[in-house]
Amino acid sequence: MKTFEKLLKMTPLKALFTLGMPSVLRALIDELNSVIDAVFMGQYFGSQAVASMSIIFPFMLLLISIGTIFSAGAMILIGKSLGAKDVKKANQTFMNTVVLTFITGCIVGIFSYVMIPHILSMFEISQATREFSQIYMEIISLGMPIMLISTLLNEMLYTEGHSKISLYLAVFQLLANVIMNFVFIGILNLSVMSIAIATLVSMILQIFFMVKYIQSDKVALKIDFSYVHLEWSFIKKVVPLGMPSFMTMILLSITLAFESKVISSFGPDALSVQAITAYIFSATGSVASGILSAAVVLMSYCVGARDYSRFKNLLKQSLVLVSLSALILNLPMILNSNGLVAIFTDSTSVMASARIPALVYGYTATFIFTTNVFLYVMTLVEMENTSTIIFTLQQLILFMPLLLILKNFGFNLAVSAQPISEVIGGIITLCLLPKLYKNISNVFHEKKISENLG
Repeated sequence: MKTFEKLLKMTPLKALFTLGMPSVLRALIDELNSVIDAVFMGQYFGSQAVASMSIIFPFMLLLISIGTIFSAGAMILIGKSLGAKDVKKANQTFMNTVVLTFITGCIVGIFSYVMIPHILSMFEISQATREFSQIYMEIISLGMPIMLISTLLNEMLYTEGHSKISLYLAVFQLLANVIMNFVFIGILNLSVMSIAIATLVSMILQIFFMVKYIQSDKVALKIDFSYVHLEWSFIKKVVPLGMPSFMTMILLSITLAFESKVISSFGPDALSVQAITAYIFSATGSVASGILSAAVVLMSYCVGARDYSRFKNLLKQSLVLVSLSALILNLPMILNSNGLVAIFTDSTSVMASARIPALVYGYTATFIFTTNVFLYVMTLVEMENTSTIIFTLQQLILFMPLLLILKNFGFNLAVSAQPISEVIGGIITLCLLPKLYKNISNVFHEKKISENLG
């Protein structure tokens, strides 16, 4: 019996924990990879290197988001196919997505490499910060196909239910990254370039072991190019489903870059605070995101299997788990922001500047991540366009004008514009709950009618 078939037979709560716990740990590890690079840059190259991460982070997010438009949609399609026990269709979706992702990674990587000097010219940063940013960004651009394929294979293993294997390989990649960073920087005293190289090499090793596992008898999805049959109809089907995740990441990268440009006018300490609070918020939120990822996969199975009762139970339980995890894990932001900042830098001025932004992020996190559950559920019940519109509204129409207004009242309010805009977006999401629940009912009711007619 394949892993996804076992998940279909478990109780909703057991399935959520079985798939969710490794997902949570993997999400934390994924975030730690970025945090580790920032820590090595800060501890070995100083606060200006940390400041460069406020430029690098949105740049990387922007590049990865391009691949997400295919992988996020493919996860939903594969989940539905596995729920309906159509393994052949799942494999066709998987391999088409692998090919599309690799081609996209090559094109985006070359284009971004050429554009790096123009991107950096937009920011008011010191020469040292500019050099740190450019070196790191150039290496990451050249390794873009590696990053996208690594992310895709991880997601596909996870979608089929191999969450523990995905976790073990993520731990392996993290440890390989840490060891190489320590050797390159701590022992050999190499440049910032080696930090980016360590990240890519660790991903190549991870891809090698993922491919070996996928080709085993334990996995339904296979690396088999005979399944590749790219048609425009496939792209038209997968892109709308992946659009909410794509828009979330690309708008977040654009708004973070815009925020960095505005915050840079307050000086290098302000940029350091922005980078550190963003990393901490993202790391603590990764637990909620891991639970949400598991819930979306399991609920996509329910749509494919036409199990309305199980779908509702999973939604309720994921809401409770996301809320509790966000509440507990963001308490350190409220209670001990200095201790968190000290992980990245020993600058007392940065610690003092981070206090108020940390409080704002800490107090708003629970509401933000809980309402995000509903946004992702929308993609499963034919409300993907609504979800995309809300993300767009939140990042462009709310955040950017709010940032420009709040910057006139000082640094603390300017850095707080992001969580404030997400709270407003969450309130809008709650207003749409009646429509969401109506769509959920309609989707399952229509599928039941179609099945009876068939």
